[in-house]
Amino acid sequence: VGQYEEVANKVDSEETKKDDEEEPMVEKDHMVLSLVVEHTENLLKKELITQ
Repeated sequence: VGQYEEVANKVDSEETKKDDEEEPMVEKDHMVLSLVVEHTENLLKKELITQ
């Protein structure tokens, strides 16, 4: 159990470090995601209209 926790903690700290580095990207990713969702919704609407 102790060894597993050690690995989990190491992974957590790596994740945290990675998150700190990628912080400026979050805004961009969110914008891209919004565009993708919007695009997908538009495609679905077109699909519904053509059927």
